[in-house]
Amino acid sequence: MRSIPKILHIILAAGSSSRMGTPKQLLTIGDTTFIEHAIKEALKVANTNICIVLGANYKTLRDHIDHHPIKIVQNKDWQSGMGSSIRCAVRECIQEGVSYQGILISLIDQPLLGYEHYKIMKEYFYKDETKIIATKLKNKLGVPAILPSQYFDELLKLQSDFGARHLIRQHNDVVSVSANDRGIDIDTQEQYNALLKSDFFSEKW
Repeated sequence: MRSIPKILHIILAAGSSSRMGTPKQLLTIGDTTFIEHAIKEALKVANTNICIVLGANYKTLRDHIDHHPIKIVQNKDWQSGMGSSIRCAVRECIQEGVSYQGILISLIDQPLLGYEHYKIMKEYFYKDETKIIATKLKNKLGVPAILPSQYFDELLKLQSDFGARHLIRQHNDVVSVSANDRGIDIDTQEQYNALLKSDFFSEKW
C-alpha cells in the first residue's frame, strides 16, 4: 500500500504587527484569537506535524499557546524578515528524524483560509508529490503553499527578506488552488474591522 505523505506545517507568526499597532496574533475572532484559530485549523489536518514560528512578543504568545500539541520555534532574528522565520523552522524541524515529503507554509493573518483549503491543497499534493501547490490570490500565487522535499534546500537558503512567494515565482511546475476571495491578509485595524463585518465572517463564526 502506498504510504500517505507526511507534511510539516509551518505557521508563520513572528511579526510585530507594526501596521496594526497591537499584536494581531491576539486579535479576537469569534471566541478565539488569530493565533489559536490558525493552530486549531491546522490540527484538523491528518498526517501533519505543526510548527509555529514566534519572534516579537515571544513569551506572551508562547504562554498563550503552549498547551497545544505543536512545536514552538523562536526566531530571534525575526526582524530581518519572513525568510529568516522559514529558515529557522525548516532547520529545526527537518533535523528531528521525521521524513517529510512536503512543507506547508501558512500565515496567521489569513484567517479565512483554514482546514478546508489545506485539505484541497493536500489532495493535489497526493496526486503528484513533485509539484508545488500554491494558493491563487487574485492575480498572484502565494501562501498557503506546499513545497515538496526537493525544495527544502532552497527554503534553507531563502534570503531574510524573501518569503515562500519568492521561491514559488522561480519555478514553473506549480499547481494553483484558488482562494475564492478568502485570501485576505489582515494587516491594519481597518482590514480587521472590515473582516468582522464581512459575509465571510458571518458564514464561519
